[in-house]
Amino acid sequence: MRCIARPEKHYNIGMKKKLIAAAALCCALACTIVPAHAGTKIKRAATGNTAKTVALDETGAAAGTLTDKTEYILYIPAGLKPGTRHPLVVALSPGGEPYSMLNAWRSAADRHKWLVFASKVFSNGGDADKKLAAVSSALYNEICLRPDTDCTKTIVTGMSGGAMGSYILAMMEPGMIAAVVANTGMMHENEKRANYPRGKAAVFLASPADFRYDAMKQDRGFLEERGWKTEWLEFAGGHTIAPAGIYERAAQWVQTNVFSTPQPPQENR
Repeated sequence: MRCIARPEKHYNIGMKKKLIAAAALCCALACTIVPAHAGTKIKRAATGNTAKTVALDETGAAAGTLTDKTEYILYIPAGLKPGTRHPLVVALSPGGEPYSMLNAWRSAADRHKWLVFASKVFSNGGDADKKLAAVSSALYNEICLRPDTDCTKTIVTGMSGGAMGSYILAMMEPGMIAAVVANTGMMHENEKRANYPRGKAAVFLASPADFRYDAMKQDRGFLEERGWKTEWLEFAGGHTIAPAGIYERAAQWVQTNVFSTPQPPQENR
């Protein structure tokens, strides 16, 4: 039984004219606000038990907010309409370093208005199930209670061991996870079983020079047998995070093939 906690209050501080007022508010909230121009990479912020909120663009043109907590960081793109819910990207890094995955996804998140949750808890090694249970708990008890988040439209994504963790989380939370985006990472053999979820979607970000390339092809075949929609995108570079442009193509495919509402057929007139 999960304990449902009250969600935190977050502040979207994007416009330059609000920074002075935000600084005063920041003192009361024990947070740190650091302006950064759109398109720049997000650097690691100081962490602690209290949330740190960072304004990412002082011009307001493509601003977003970053809440940095001990267990995760949460990126909220600018321009979310009040009263609307948006898809969520759950990002897992093999080294427990969330900023690399956030930077890979930020452009796509800004374009599609998706929130990005990047875990600090998950990493290679240790008890993966325990770490993923902690991720799941944070999602249920905090993120999914937000009024701007639609957790039924969740993409789980990761590079290398983060991709393997993504497949495990899709097994653990089939009601939440709609799609997996796997960057040069393979499924664990223990997951390839008869009760693995059916009818989801997966995008494979693969590099021919990567040693997981053939294994990813096998994963695609397994998932297609389970009724999954799949897309295969390749990039050069081997076992590394794909360029942001590849992530944008992956996001567009998911938006079109998973999240968009199919239009009814037109009647002949």
